Amino acid sequence: MGKRQLSYIVIACIIALMVIPILCIRKPEKPGHSHERLRAAICLDGHRSRSIHFSTGFNYELLRGFAATEQLDADIFLAQLDSCLIDSLQLDSIDIIVVPVSADSLLEDMAVSVMQEDSTVWVASGKHKKFIHRINSYLSGVRASEDYPEFVDRFAHSYEPFSRVRRGKTYRNASPYDDIIKRHAASIGWDWRMLCALVWQESKFHIEARSRKGAEGLMQMIPSTAKSFGHDDMLDPERNVETGVRYLARLQRMFAQDVSEDDLMRVTLAAYNAGEGRIKDCISYAKGHGLPHSTWEEIEAVIPHLRESGNIDSTVSLGVFKGYETIRYIRITDSLYRAFCTIIPGAKPTAPARSSQDQPSPQKDTVSAAGPSRQETTEGQPQE
Repeated sequence: MGKRQLSYIVIACIIALMVIPILCIRKPEKPGHSHERLRAAICLDGHRSRSIHFSTGFNYELLRGFAATEQLDADIFLAQLDSCLIDSLQLDSIDIIVVPVSADSLLEDMAVSVMQEDSTVWVASGKHKKFIHRINSYLSGVRASEDYPEFVDRFAHSYEPFSRVRRGKTYRNASPYDDIIKRHAASIGWDWRMLCALVWQESKFHIEARSRKGAEGLMQMIPSTAKSFGHDDMLDPERNVETGVRYLARLQRMFAQDVSEDDLMRVTLAAYNAGEGRIKDCISYAKGHGLPHSTWEEIEAVIPHLRESGNIDSTVSLGVFKGYETIRYIRITDSLYRAFCTIIPGAKPTAPARSSQDQPSPQKDTVSAAGPSRQETTEGQPQE
């Protein structure tokens, strides 16, 4: 063997000794099938907790925080706990499922986190022991933080506005999502308490609320409408409120020329409930028949004309419009707004505040929340 060949062999051995250890270094264990996303299913349908009223929202924010600590994007969704979901967990198609602690009989051979304030646990595949350790470390760190009591308090109360009014007290918080609501209400020039009234009317502040017509989230957005604004995660409270407010802004621009500035908010709410086409029909019919239409009361007076098929003419595009639900919707929202203004003192309330109906029940029969529906006996701490 020549000196040159021997040199080649020596060089090859040196390279091998350098490369092999690098190849043998294991990447840190990450959950699931992807190192870029944390996939988590919240399975709390029907779950009741005495300490946390908004259990889905509580866990959603914790999951987002955990994903951030893992430097992963979060894909969080609602699901039913069944054998197929558990199989998906075992196959790493899903990384975490959130379940009531009472469901532990279905979770044999799984890695289970410590129990949380709302009697729920996070479950991972039993083969990812280090992963569940990281989950427990994260949850323990959150509990030890000085912000944790305030975080828990945000989700602990029902926030039912009329019962708060009856107590005769004022409060610091109107919802678990005051910061989000205030920020987006300001973008369209609304008193944030009016947006609170709208969100309560739609979802009672439950991010998991879904209607029989397919509307989702805090502002009960139809997914197709949300996608037209560039969002498809309606469980995310920030995205849901942002999308709903952008839709409200579009409605305001649409009716600004036909409606007085003082009543534009109420007409916008009516269009949000009934659909822009129905309110356009009312205004078009009023114009065609010489009827006033610059205030909500005037538009409301047009609606009975559209209940009779014999009155439907070329000024109407969508046919008969009963409108009972929309009229009730505006009255309820007006009452809710007055209630929020009473319990959350602040600047002078802005219009509308002219409904004569006194505190009707705010229940909306088209919406059902997957989370708790009963009112807790405790409420937020009153403002001193």
